[in-house]
Amino acid sequence: MKTTSLIALLCTAGMLTACGGSSNSSPSSSSSSQPASQISSSSSVALSSSSVSSEVSSSEESSSSSVSSSAPATAWTCPATGLYFCDDFSANNTDKWNLKAATENSSGPNGVFDIADDNGNYALRYTAAATGGVIALIKPEAFSGVTSADYYVEAKIRPRANSTTGNKQIYVITRYVDDNNWYAGALNVQNAATSTQVEIAKMKAGSISRPKQVKKPIEQGTLGMLDGQWYTLRIEALGNNLTVYLDGETIATHTDSDFTEAGLIGLWTANKSFEIDDIKVGNANDKPASLLISPAANTYAAEVGDAPRAITITAKTDAGADDQVTVVSSDNAIVSVSNSDGVATLTPVGEGTATITFTSSSGLVRTITATIAPQFVMPTATYSFTNQLSPAAGETNAYEDATLKLTFDSAPTLGTAGSVRIFKTSDDSLVDKIALVDEADAIGFGTLRSLKTKPIRISGNTASISLHANKLQPGTSYYVAISGSVFSGANLAGQAFTGVGKNANWSFTTRPALVAGLTNLVVDDNGTTADFRSVQGALNYVMQNIALDDAATITINNGIYEEPLYLRNKNNVTLIGESRDNTVIQYPNNELLNSGSTGRALFLVEAADMLTLENLTLKNTTLIGAGGQAETIYFNSTNGRLIAKNANFISEQDTLLLKGWTWFYNTLVAGNVDFIWGYSKASLFEKSEIRSLGRSTGNSNGGYVLQARVEAAGDKGFVFLNSSLTSGAGPTNETPVDGTHYLARSPGGTTTFDNIVFVNTKMGSHINEKGWAGSGVNSQPAANPGTGNATTGWREYNTMDLNGAPLNLTARQFGYSLSLAEVAGYCSRAQVFAGYNNGAGWNPLPDDVSDCVNVGGVVTSSSSSSAGSSESNNSSSAATSSAASSAIVGGSSSEAGSSSSAVPVTTTWIPTYADFQSVVAAAPAINNNANFNATVAPITIGGIKFYSASAGSLRLHLNSAGTEYAVNYNGTSVKDDIENAPVTFVEGSSQVNPGELNAAGGVTRFVSVPVSPSATPLTLTVTYSNGSGNYDAVTTPKGCLNGQIAIVDQAGKTLKVASACGTTKSTISLTITDSSVSELFVLMSRNGDGGGGIRIWNIEITK
Repeated sequence: MKTTSLIALLCTAGMLTACGGSSNSSPSSSSSSQPASQISSSSSVALSSSSVSSEVSSSEESSSSSVSSSAPATAWTCPATGLYFCDDFSANNTDKWNLKAATENSSGPNGVFDIADDNGNYALRYTAAATGGVIALIKPEAFSGVTSADYYVEAKIRPRANSTTGNKQIYVITRYVDDNNWYAGALNVQNAATSTQVEIAKMKAGSISRPKQVKKPIEQGTLGMLDGQWYTLRIEALGNNLTVYLDGETIATHTDSDFTEAGLIGLWTANKSFEIDDIKVGNANDKPASLLISPAANTYAAEVGDAPRAITITAKTDAGADDQVTVVSSDNAIVSVSNSDGVATLTPVGEGTATITFTSSSGLVRTITATIAPQFVMPTATYSFTNQLSPAAGETNAYEDATLKLTFDSAPTLGTAGSVRIFKTSDDSLVDKIALVDEADAIGFGTLRSLKTKPIRISGNTASISLHANKLQPGTSYYVAISGSVFSGANLAGQAFTGVGKNANWSFTTRPALVAGLTNLVVDDNGTTADFRSVQGALNYVMQNIALDDAATITINNGIYEEPLYLRNKNNVTLIGESRDNTVIQYPNNELLNSGSTGRALFLVEAADMLTLENLTLKNTTLIGAGGQAETIYFNSTNGRLIAKNANFISEQDTLLLKGWTWFYNTLVAGNVDFIWGYSKASLFEKSEIRSLGRSTGNSNGGYVLQARVEAAGDKGFVFLNSSLTSGAGPTNETPVDGTHYLARSPGGTTTFDNIVFVNTKMGSHINEKGWAGSGVNSQPAANPGTGNATTGWREYNTMDLNGAPLNLTARQFGYSLSLAEVAGYCSRAQVFAGYNNGAGWNPLPDDVSDCVNVGGVVTSSSSSSAGSSESNNSSSAATSSAASSAIVGGSSSEAGSSSSAVPVTTTWIPTYADFQSVVAAAPAINNNANFNATVAPITIGGIKFYSASAGSLRLHLNSAGTEYAVNYNGTSVKDDIENAPVTFVEGSSQVNPGELNAAGGVTRFVSVPVSPSATPLTLTVTYSNGSGNYDAVTTPKGCLNGQIAIVDQAGKTLKVASACGTTKSTISLTITDSSVSELFVLMSRNGDGGGGIRIWNIEITK
C-alpha cells in the first residue's frame, strides 16, 4: 500500500532462517568492488531522526501473518569457514565495530551499546535514547574478506520496548558509502503488530525512501528485560537486485543501480532499543534455510470431534534441498498429530490447550497453539420466546441471507468456547457451523473473496450471528442450535441461558427462490417487502442474474449492515441508500484480520465500470492501533469509473484506495493517515469535505491526507475542486492538533508520480504551514518530482482558510502555485476526466456547469440529497461541508451555460459552519445549537436570506453524528403567534406580512429564497424536522402537536402548509408558475403548542 514514514515492519510468518552459515563458496566475481580498507570508518553527518513519524505507510504487499520463533536452545557460534564475515559476540566485546552512538553526542545518535549475557549467550544490546542515525559500522579491516559487492548480511534481531520515542525502526545497512548513502534491510516495529513492516530501504543524499514494504507482525520484548522474540533479517545484494528475507522467507526484491561497490555494513535506527546477534556476511548466491507452514496462523481452535486440520509443510536447507521436519503435540490427549508426505494432520480429541511444534533439521521452529473446546452436545432447554429471535420461531418466509439475531434480557458476554450450528429439519444434517474464533468465509459470485471474519457480534442485549455464505437454500426448513458456553452473563426470555437446541424450536423456513432478471432490488435488514436482508446478497444476485452491462439498482433502506462486500465483473450497478447518515454499511476489516490491499477493505470492487454509491455511509470501524490499514473501499478497476454522491466514507488509516476514474461529489471522506491514496488515472473530489480525524492512538504524530502513486506523469491523479479540508474528533474523541497534519507524503522512488492538485480549497489550521511532507519532513522521502511544477507533482490554486480568505502560502515547501492559465486542465470535471477512454472524455454531470471560476453552478435533481456533508473549524469536533457553498440562483441565468437548458436542473443549498461562522456565537457542539447573532435586517449567505430578530431566534444545529448542520427556528416565526392566541396558516390566504420585521403582524425569524420572477415552473423543496418530540401530556408537555411549516410569498400569501411535527426528516414542496413571485419565505407557527421549532437541513430549487 503506501509508503510513508520511515520504515519497515516486520515479521511473522511461517518461515524461519537457520542461524548457521553457508559451508562453501568463494566470493562472487560478477561485479567489481572497492577494497573495504579504502573506505574511511569516520562518520560524516549523522542523521537525526527524532522527528520521524512512527506511523508506517500503507503497504499493498503482504504475506502470512503468523508469528515465527527462531531462537535456538543453545548459542550458535561462527563457523571457521564458509562466510566472508561473522560476529557472534562470544568474545564478549565489540572489537570489530565502530560504535557511533554515545551518550555524550549532542547531535548524533546518543543511545548506549553493551554486551548482554542472555543465559550464557552473548548478544550486542542497544538502548535507545533521544536521537538516532547510523549507530554502528563494521571496521574496514574486519571487512577485508569481502571483495565483491555481491553478498548478503544476516542478523538475528530481538526488538525491545523503549519509552524514549515513538519511532521504532531498525536497519541493517549494506553497500554503505557514507551516512547519507546506503541500502538496508529494515524492520519497523510499532506498538501494534498490525502496523509493522519489513522493507527494503535506501538512503540517498540524506533522504530515505522505502521502495518495498510488506506487512509482517512483530512482537517486542519487555523494557529492561531479556525476553521477547528473535527474528532473522537478511538483506541480499546481487548485482542491481536487492532482496530482503525474514526468517528465511523471501519478502521482497527491488532493482536499483545507485550503489555498486561493496562499501561497509552497519546499523541505523530512529530510534529503537534491541538486541542483535550472529551477524554474518556470505555469498549472495547462498539462500537461507526456511520453514513454512500453511495455513500460517499460529492459533487453532476447534471442538472435540471436529474434522482434522491439515497443515502443509514446506522446508528447505540453506543448500536448497528439502529439509526434514518433525511435528510434536505437547499433549496427544488434546490434539493428536500425524505427519506424512509434507502434511501434518491435527485431530482434536480432548478439551484443553496444546502446543504443536514444527522443527526442521536446520534448527528452525514453528509453533501453533491449539485450543480445543468440549464436544458439541445438543442443548435441551426450552424457552418461552416472544420477540427475542430473528428470524422468528416458526417464520415461513425467512431470508436465506439473513443474519441471525438473539436478544437477551440484558447484555450477554461472548464466551471462548462452543459454536452455533444450523441443521436441516428434515434429516438433522449439519448445514453450517460458526465458531467463536478463527472463522473465515468466501463471499461473492463466480470468483470469490476469501476473508477471515468476525461472525458473532454483540451490541447491547442483541447477539448477531452471520452464517457462512450460501449455506441456506430456498424453500427449506432449518433449526438453530447454540452451545451453552457461547454466551454467558444474561438471561434469555426470563430464564438462565443454557444453550439453544432442537427442543427450543428456533426453526424457520426460507422463502421460495427469487425470480431471475430483477434490475431494481431492495435491501432491508428488518422490513417485510425487501428482496434481500444483506447488501452482499443483492450484489450476488446482480452478478449472477444480470448481464454485464445491464443497469441494476439496489436500494438500501435505513439500517446498520455489518458485512464486508465484494463486487466483481459487473458494470452499471447503483447502490442508493434511504438516507445518507442512517444507511450505514460497516465492518471492522483491517490489515491484521485480512492482510493485503484486496483483503482488508470493507468493500472490494474489481473489474467493474460505472459503480454509483449514493446517499449512504461506508464505515470501517477498525481503530488504527488495533488493525492498521483499513479501507472503506478499494476500487481496483484500472479503467473503470466510480461515482460517489452525497455519501460518507469513514475510517482512520487508508479510508479510500483508488484506481481508474472516480468522482466524489458532495461527500465526506474522513481519516487520519494517508486516508486518500492509490493509483488513480483521475480522482476528482468536488464540493466535498475531507476531514482529518484525531487518532484513536493519540495525536502526537499528526497525519497525512494523501499519498499518490499515479502511474503516468500525464495522468491527472488526485484533484480537489471547490472543497474543504477540515478536522474533527476521531472515534475516541481525540482532535487533531493545529499544524500537525500535511496535505500529502510520498511513497518515494521514481516509478510513480505524486500528482495532486488543490483548486479553490478551504483548509483548516490543522494543516501545517509547509503544506507538503517532502524530503526530510518527518524523515519522509522525496516526492516525484521533488518539487511540483505546472504539469506534475504537488500543486495548489486559490487556497483559502475555512472562512474563504486567501491563505498565506509563503511557508509552503515542495509544492507549486498554479496560475489561472495553468489551472485550466483542473477547473471542471470535464477537464479532469478529459483523458478517459483514450481522450473521448467523461462528464458525470453535464448539466452542472460549475467550475473553478463559476463555483455556484446548477446541479441535476438526481444528485440532490437529504443530507449534507460537514466541515469543521478546528476547535470543533464537527466540520462544515463546502458542498454547502453552492448558491441558490433563480431564473434562466443559472442555466445559460448549459447545453441542455430545456432539462430541469436543481440547485441544492446545505448549511455549513464555514458559511455561518461570522454570524453565530460559536461552533455548535455535537447534538447542540449555536445562537445566531441578532440581525437588524435580513442577511444573505449563499444566496439564501436569514432573519433573527434577537440573539438565538435562529440557531445553527449540529446533528448527533457530528456530520450535518441545520438552521433551527428557536420558536415561532410569527410575532403575534402565542400559545393562547395561535396564528394558523391557511393556504391561499394571508396570515402574516414577512416584510414587517419584529413588529405586530410581522415576523421574528425566517429563512427565505429570492427567485427571479418567471412563468417557467419553479419547484421549491425544503427538508426539515422538528427539534422537539411530539406532544405527550406526561413526557413531552411542550412537544409539537399543532405546529405548522408554511411557504409564504413576498406579499404574505400562504402558498403551502404542512405539519411541523416529527423529529425525522420530512419535506415540503411547492411548484409555482406565478411570474409575480420574487421571494419565498419558510415560516413556522407553533399554532397553540407550548414548544417546538423546525430545523431546515437543505433547500432545493428545481427549474
